[in-house]
Amino acid sequence: MLHVDRRSAECVLAFITSRGIGQAAPDEVVILQSHPEFAMTGLAASSKIRAAKLVTLATSLLTRWLGRLGPLLGHDLDRVLVDALGINTVPFRESGRRDERTRLARLHQAGGVQALLSDLELSPPPQGER
Repeated sequence: MLHVDRRSAECVLAFITSRGIGQAAPDEVVILQSHPEFAMTGLAASSKIRAAKLVTLATSLLTRWLGRLGPLLGHDLDRVLVDALGINTVPFRESGRRDERTRLARLHQAGGVQALLSDLELSPPPQGER
């Protein structure tokens, strides 16, 4: 598993193993051969990514690309990395909620209930049901 920062000459690698697939820890993502994105990975056998085993490496030391993760496996790895690295996502979620409340309040001020319903792709109830 690899993440390359195109602005620097370094990348972050996560260890991958095909051993102990049946005993995955909370900081590991299992990639089974039956997974719909398995072929994209370039792996030869079912494996697991060990998100708590990371290393930084100079990109000049890389000799070839094996494969990549699709969106489903990428999402699984993101979730496991957040837990493995102890990243607190609450401030980001709270900020997103606050931003959305502000956006909806401005939308309501500009166009009332009709603007809110339109934003949600809903139609207003019939006149007698309000």
